[in-house]
Amino acid sequence: VKYLQSQLNPHFQFNILAMLSLKAKMAGNEELYESLNAFSKLMQGKIFREKEIRIKVREELEIVQFYLFLQKEEDEQIKENLIPRLLIEPLVENAVSHGLEPKKESGIIRVCMYEENFIEENDEIKKQKKTSKILHIIVEDNGVGIDYEKMNEKPTEEVQQPEKIDHTHTGFENTRKMLQILYGDNYKFNIWSEKGKGTKIEIILPAERGEIPCGK
Repeated sequence: VKYLQSQLNPHFQFNILAMLSLKAKMAGNEELYESLNAFSKLMQGKIFREKEIRIKVREELEIVQFYLFLQKEEDEQIKENLIPRLLIEPLVENAVSHGLEPKKESGIIRVCMYEENFIEENDEIKKQKKTSKILHIIVEDNGVGIDYEKMNEKPTEEVQQPEKIDHTHTGFENTRKMLQILYGDNYKFNIWSEKGKGTKIEIILPAERGEIPCGK
């Protein structure tokens, strides 16, 4: 009986999902229709593959794609955050020009954003805790990396600094100055780099949503 019930339950769930997705389609809600379809296929992929140790790569990638589709729908709220204009583009441009182009072979640039809860403590009000959200912005590449020693050296007559290192240093400093003006000390700008392996830049800001003030 339990075996039969276990076979019926998944089909019952799929029938419900199919009915809900059809209602969404008839109501003209294409986004909800696609989300329900993706969730249904994700469940099928996990349930009907339980007893199979190995499956085709194509089938596994289909499950991954359905999962990523659902995750993308949930993460749409991140796109509503307010950030300084031209904050990310110069970092990507720098990664291309000074990370991948000198490598003279194919490379990867990844831009990642996510929110995280942050607990603030107010000492004046008996350490009352206040929860807010912070936004992480990450730009990383697997290019040639940055030589910090050369980038921070002062130019001399004997040893002139390469133009690309000067440009990179100036770009980073300009970004820091912009963040300092807009957020004071309420931000982080971190750089990790290893020569020949790549560079990772992470910016952490208060998560802000809502209307954009006039003139800003």
